[in-house]
Amino acid sequence: MKSFYVNPDFVEPHFSTKMWRAYLHYLTNHYNRSIFSEICKELAMPEEYLSKDGNWVSNQFTTQFMMKLKEKTGDQFIAEKVGRFTLNPDNINTFEFAVLKAMPPILFFLTLPIQAGKLNRFSSFKVAKYRPGFVRYVIKPLVKGEKYGQDVCLNTVGTLNGTKELYGLDRVVVDHPTCIHNGHDECIFEVRFSTNRFWFRTIFLTMAIVLGSIYIVKKSSGNFSIETMRHFFPILAGAAYVLANCFLILFWKIRNILINDRVNQEQNNIKQKALTENLRKLDRRYQESNLLRDLSLRLIRLESARDVISSCLDDLQRRFGYPRLLVMLVSPKVGRLQAIEVRGFEGKAEKLLALDFAYPGEKEDPQLFANILERGETTFMENIGDLKGKIKPQNKELLESLKVDSLVLAPIQSIEQKYGLLIIGSIIGDRKLTSDDRHLMENLSRMLSLFFQNAQNFEQEKTLRNLFQKYVPPVVLESINHLTSTSDGRLAPKTIGITSLFTDLRGFTTLSEKIKPEGVFDILNLYSDYITKHIASQGGIVDNLIGDGVVAFFPASDNDGERTNHSKKALIASINILEGLKEFQEKLRSRGYPPISVGIGLHSGKALVGNIGGDIKLNYTAIGDTVNLASRLQGHSKEIWKSHSNVRGVAILSETVVRRANIDVEMDDLNQISVRGREGKVRVFSITSEQAEKTISMGLRNMSSERFSVIFSNSALSTLKRNRRKAG
Repeated sequence: MKSFYVNPDFVEPHFSTKMWRAYLHYLTNHYNRSIFSEICKELAMPEEYLSKDGNWVSNQFTTQFMMKLKEKTGDQFIAEKVGRFTLNPDNINTFEFAVLKAMPPILFFLTLPIQAGKLNRFSSFKVAKYRPGFVRYVIKPLVKGEKYGQDVCLNTVGTLNGTKELYGLDRVVVDHPTCIHNGHDECIFEVRFSTNRFWFRTIFLTMAIVLGSIYIVKKSSGNFSIETMRHFFPILAGAAYVLANCFLILFWKIRNILINDRVNQEQNNIKQKALTENLRKLDRRYQESNLLRDLSLRLIRLESARDVISSCLDDLQRRFGYPRLLVMLVSPKVGRLQAIEVRGFEGKAEKLLALDFAYPGEKEDPQLFANILERGETTFMENIGDLKGKIKPQNKELLESLKVDSLVLAPIQSIEQKYGLLIIGSIIGDRKLTSDDRHLMENLSRMLSLFFQNAQNFEQEKTLRNLFQKYVPPVVLESINHLTSTSDGRLAPKTIGITSLFTDLRGFTTLSEKIKPEGVFDILNLYSDYITKHIASQGGIVDNLIGDGVVAFFPASDNDGERTNHSKKALIASINILEGLKEFQEKLRSRGYPPISVGIGLHSGKALVGNIGGDIKLNYTAIGDTVNLASRLQGHSKEIWKSHSNVRGVAILSETVVRRANIDVEMDDLNQISVRGREGKVRVFSITSEQAEKTISMGLRNMSSERFSVIFSNSALSTLKRNRRKAG
């Protein structure tokens, strides 16, 4: 017996060489057979090996063979034509063709997967659905992840189309809606066919047999001789053929009914199981939402950490039946990860409460729980027994002390800080932990992290409030909440918009020489109380009290615009101070003190606001050119005070304050003035106590465009309008 060397990569039990005989015959009839031989030589596959029906070749060989065959013939549809050719009498022997021809089309379509299985061991070929005139096939690889050649699909399409000529059917339509080569998991072929012509021939043959039988019986007159039987035998054979076809049709019909009943029953069972599973999941999600809702209510009430954790563990046991729960929290002061709450773990609760690990752990030898918290990822140990041989001895001892078979460990953490671990465990007798439990622990740990973060923020805010209430009015404290805090509890400096206000008593030096020191002290107390009340009523901050002077500023508010709010409040406070001086002087006279006059300076702009001082003394103040200019304007009020007789008080305002305040006030335009220590001139306005009284009597209101045109020049008005358009 001749032996051949065959490339081992090409010899696998995938495709029978019986299919190559169809290729060979097709090439012989349509092309030169030498093409077949050339390809076999190029692929080092003996042609003689492929001529035996019992041999097999690999999927790799069939793919490479078809690529070269298409290249040499230039025919991209050769595989489909060969599939059609497999049903040609030139390709199969007479007996096989006679059997196929005698077989009803329905039987051929139903037995096609059996015939394909004899040629192909690489894929499964099954009938997925059948009804009269319709068959659906499903083909997919037996080995997951591997693909058969695309030519297998084309061969199948060609074979199915070839049934039209084989059986003389009226119509055969083959659809290939999904294919494994287009990203699907399987190939689907749908065949729609009409057998009217076939059954017409069958009925005609049956009628001919019946008529022939009647004629023979009539001729024989009841005498059945051997000669009569010899003429009657073909008729009996034809009748048997027709009856066999009818029996097969009936058999497949009953089979399909039984299969459909079984499929329907299985589908109902699957639907029932899916419904039960969906109800279980829905109930679990409902319990989870209730748990998270209750926890969120505790967060709002800001209960203690131990109460929140204790009630959370109780809810987990009550709602979900977790028998073993452990919570560990980080103590930043001592750098330890410590157990604080335990549920379950019969006989080991006291031992587990004593768990105490360094955190962060050693980089060279990290402890398991500390390492999981440091990584910040929820960990699901489904089978601890499989892990014991892969972990370090100290971690192995820890897991053995817990005596659990599975664990879920969820870090409680924010972006900036680690707070602790939430741990659930189970043994074989408990309910098995699943990915649902991991999902719940992740959500619960996020809620707990929000609680710890809110509690921490609340403590920080409480500390800051206690710190600033010592020297900042509560109303002002609300307006500076947006400022950041440094590590030592001081407010970090920040540049914001302010209006700076300076006040000073006119002629106070001369006055202090005429009265006793006690009287001077009393006047300063009355004066400071009077000024600071008006400043605080408009949200101002008293920066400093310097002898007979008061330094204050009005910061930008979060709720109001920076361009108008603080300027307007500072101007209103100044008007109120000037308007109330008459009553204040009467109060001084009632105590036997001479009347006093006040000078005020106002300017709006940017300034650096923050803490200045040391550990013993801190001062929340504003620094910058805005403050300096306000001080200079207050000094300039002396000139106005000297030029007016019997004036109780004068306020000097910069143009910036007037524009941004935008309230209708009686004032005088002093035009451009020179300010000591400053280059260039500054346009300023003055308000006397009499003008303030008139303004208060008329009521404060926003300044109209006409009023602006009176105060400012036409050029200034156009500039103002342009700035307003830019702003908004």
